[in-house]
Amino acid sequence: MKFLDGIFIAAFVGALVAAPLLLFYGIPFLRGLSRGASRKIEIASLFGMAISVLVGFGAASTSQDISRTYVKSKLASVSDDSQISINGAPAQNPKEVLSALKTLDRLPAHHSNPMKKIKIEISSQGDSLVLSLVRDSGDPREYWVFYPRYLVTANNEIGRIKTPLFDAY
Repeated sequence: MKFLDGIFIAAFVGALVAAPLLLFYGIPFLRGLSRGASRKIEIASLFGMAISVLVGFGAASTSQDISRTYVKSKLASVSDDSQISINGAPAQNPKEVLSALKTLDRLPAHHSNPMKKIKIEISSQGDSLVLSLVRDSGDPREYWVFYPRYLVTANNEIGRIKTPLFDAY
């Protein structure tokens, strides 16, 4: 997964480098270059920008899919005697929290924003899983789930859950 973070960063940097070149060399009279030289730079910049953006989106999407699958498998294997904390305090109803988290899946976006963040840590048999849940601005029962272990999944949701369980947080 760190490899996908690296690919995403490289693609982002590539797009940042290509964008000004495309803008600057895409207008030949600004540089005084012949149309042929400028056209070659323009095509190379456009190609570099397009490839960087596509690779970046691909790396981010793959990272989200892998993380969602990993988190769902970890949640499925968590035992009933696991310790669950919400914002650093022990959960009052760990089985219900675990049950709600197991409903993690893709849900359609509806042009809302993330609001209040909740940190959930699940410890079981010496293993720990940390998730961040963020309440949706449009639906107070919907939470965006982030996996903060990696750059891409710390800033891009891996899925969503719908539950009234976290209303008190």
